[in-house]
Amino acid sequence: MNNLYDILNFSAKEAGDNVFLNVPDGTEERKTITYNETLHLVQEQSQVLKVEYDIRLGDRVAIIAPKCYEQVILYYALWQLGAIIVPVSEGLGSDEVSFILADAEPKMIFAHDAFIEKVSSCSDLIPLSFKALKKSLGKCDQEAPDCYDQTAALIYTSGSTGRPKGVILSHRNLMVNGISAADKLPVTEADKVASLLPYWHSFALSTEIVMICFLQASLIFARDMKDFSKNLATWKPSIVMAVPRMLAMYRDQIFKGIEGKGEAIAQVFNDCLITGESFFNANGLKNPDPRLRLKRLKQEQTILKQIGLMLGGDLRFFVSGGAPIAADLQDFFRDINMPVYQGYGLTESSPVISCNTPGFSRTGSSGTMLSWLDPAYGGDWTFLNAAGEKGKDLEGELLVKGDCVMQGYWKYSDTSAKTLNNGWLHTGDMGKVTDGFLYLSGRASNLIVLRGGEKVHPEHIEDLIRELDEVNEVMMIGDNCKNIYALINKVDEDLDDKMIAKKMAAICSDLANFQKPKGLLSLTPFSPEDGTLTPTLKIRRKNIWQRSEIQINAFLKAHKEI
Repeated sequence: MNNLYDILNFSAKEAGDNVFLNVPDGTEERKTITYNETLHLVQEQSQVLKVEYDIRLGDRVAIIAPKCYEQVILYYALWQLGAIIVPVSEGLGSDEVSFILADAEPKMIFAHDAFIEKVSSCSDLIPLSFKALKKSLGKCDQEAPDCYDQTAALIYTSGSTGRPKGVILSHRNLMVNGISAADKLPVTEADKVASLLPYWHSFALSTEIVMICFLQASLIFARDMKDFSKNLATWKPSIVMAVPRMLAMYRDQIFKGIEGKGEAIAQVFNDCLITGESFFNANGLKNPDPRLRLKRLKQEQTILKQIGLMLGGDLRFFVSGGAPIAADLQDFFRDINMPVYQGYGLTESSPVISCNTPGFSRTGSSGTMLSWLDPAYGGDWTFLNAAGEKGKDLEGELLVKGDCVMQGYWKYSDTSAKTLNNGWLHTGDMGKVTDGFLYLSGRASNLIVLRGGEKVHPEHIEDLIRELDEVNEVMMIGDNCKNIYALINKVDEDLDDKMIAKKMAAICSDLANFQKPKGLLSLTPFSPEDGTLTPTLKIRRKNIWQRSEIQINAFLKAHKEI
């Protein structure tokens, strides 16, 4: 295999009658598309791209759309021609869309009908609807060019610290990452995978379009978030790709469903959660005690079976990525027989670096390293500490190298040189490995240094506070201050700040004294529209400061910090 298109071609030959895409069709109906049918659609679309639009090897093509199966067809069609996909988030503001399109300089732009007008105002190029590709000019019968070490995708980062940068990923990068992830996760051709993760994000691109295709399983597509929430159970997925916010939503739905069944059922459910704590060990393995097994078996045949039906009855596990998951959320799903396997990576590593798997899962960890990082296959990993020392047994910044490390940043050779040093990708993420499991503590660039010299990684504290029902979003501040403080978005503006402060103090009670926030400031909601959140809903610290600088400085002055 020398081209991503070869993966689809291979799977069609090996398992052509397997369903690859399960998609909406019409108002309420759905249809399935086999691997053979997918390959046929791709080859027809390749012919249209080649003949009608003169797409050739190395051409960049931008795609702007909400998640839909048409993207899968278009991506593989472009790869068959050796072209480069430039997926752009439909949730970005016009300013960022304009910047990306100008920076990437695509030959063509394809957009979902709902975004044609928006994209038209962001580029001199006239965007085309996906409908323009539904012509019939026969099938493209050319073999995909050997592009193994050539660019397959230009993926723009979220830009949490400034303008987005285009990460250059090769066919090798994405193929090796998808196959390496497949080695970890027990996905079979019988699995049905449901997901809302967007295809402008490298996690979904690698794990779904590449890994699931390689394993010849099925992908389930929803019309939108409402359709996903309402009909997920009817689709009976065996695996759900999720982010922590989605998992928190599912947990809330489960609790509400249990509360509606009365106090007796609620007590049975609570007992089930307590049993789960002693039933599973640190790796998620089951306790062999026969008395506990019998108790658990009864729970699985009653309350846990009912809960499972809320998500279709066939769910084996969740795969979570994109952001750290709170330990109590991970434990909750483990205790109801719906384990969450958290992974970690970044766009610059194509993206997956590590993940938890059945029998090898630790709450709070990002799992064990993927095979592409094994020295036997040309990869490696290490940590760089503050003293400039490198070693696997140290705590510091994670460095990785191997087949999945990006080719560089588009038009940013200086930044590439800083990020890539002698083959090592400096991830910017701080952590350590214990018993083979990766534990991350935060971003090096987000480090808060207090006036007394104490150093605080804010992410862990933010994750704790975000667990409060009253808080939507949070950002810690305190650089060059005596203490740290929390900037929060409240769920309801009428909620009392003093009450939230008490709950915040309680949830942070086990932290070191210098890690405990000494006050909070409630701000107007952060959002992707005003640039204070990325499209993946991560906070943009610099933009929050810029937007609310007057309020923040007044707050710090009132606390005698400035």
